[in-house]
Amino acid sequence: MTIKLFDTAQRAVVPFEVDRVVRMYVCGITPYDVTHLGHASTYIWADLVDRVLSWHGHTVTVARNVTDVDEVLFAEARRRGESYSMMATLHRATFEGTMATLRVRVPDHSPTAAQAVGHVVQLATALLARDRAYVRGGTVYARTAAAASGLDHDTALRLSAEYHDHPDAADKDDPLDVAVWQETSDEEVSWPSPWGEGRPGWHAECAAMVLALYGPSVDIHCGGADLAYPHHACEAALAEGATGVAPFARSWLRAGVVRVGGACPQRMAIAGQCQPLSAVQIPVQAGPVEPGGESSRGEHTCHKHQEQQRVAPHGCRARQDALIRTHEPEGGP
Repeated sequence: MTIKLFDTAQRAVVPFEVDRVVRMYVCGITPYDVTHLGHASTYIWADLVDRVLSWHGHTVTVARNVTDVDEVLFAEARRRGESYSMMATLHRATFEGTMATLRVRVPDHSPTAAQAVGHVVQLATALLARDRAYVRGGTVYARTAAAASGLDHDTALRLSAEYHDHPDAADKDDPLDVAVWQETSDEEVSWPSPWGEGRPGWHAECAAMVLALYGPSVDIHCGGADLAYPHHACEAALAEGATGVAPFARSWLRAGVVRVGGACPQRMAIAGQCQPLSAVQIPVQAGPVEPGGESSRGEHTCHKHQEQQRVAPHGCRARQDALIRTHEPEGGP
């Protein structure tokens, strides 16, 4: 039986042609705030892919990272006057408890950005050796402007700024270049490197973790649709630039943005307005899948019901179980 996937990079339904062993990487959380509906949506859909492929005879190896080295995490820890590592540990524990409640399978690998610092140094070294990066002071920038292909320049600049890639940095060759390794000041969290004290760039962390776990490519890369640019695009550019192997990911599967009463939980979390998923119950509704339509890109919407916040984890789980049953082969579990 041929399995087909909607590849969000190609924006098309394509046959999934891969060996029995499937290597799958899922962009994980930055543990600076509560687990919200956007997390639930992304990881339930990723879990669905894992289960469907497994039921069709594939051996799926899943890695889901934790971004515990990040500007947003450090800033929130400073704001609260707390240890960033303790904050990350507590939010990660809450997240994993929520995933267990939703019956999302425990991943085979759970790499962290802190554990990948050495791999990021290796990535930066490889990019410099291939002239895909350059050094300014103690920062290593990668030449990633081409990763914005398909976006107009103003949109790319806006997204770059929104995701803390600092397009206005005066020492860049191009505003859309990203830091693989970034210099830090004395009071910031840092690690030693050939370029001085610093820390990894966000996109480089995921690229380095994938390369360390799976080698130069991965079969399926999952994450939220809001991460398509700059994160996923730059992550792929960094990996391909360092290894010379393309494509970095054979398939991209991105869960659409969840909205609650018109608001996006991801944005609410950034603004500090997001409730824990355990405290919110909202019915989840997925539109019909029509080629070329919004739902065919995995986009689905959560609505308030009579101005009450009611029903979330069980509604999300029931939706996944129903979807899995529609794909279950005869004799399957």
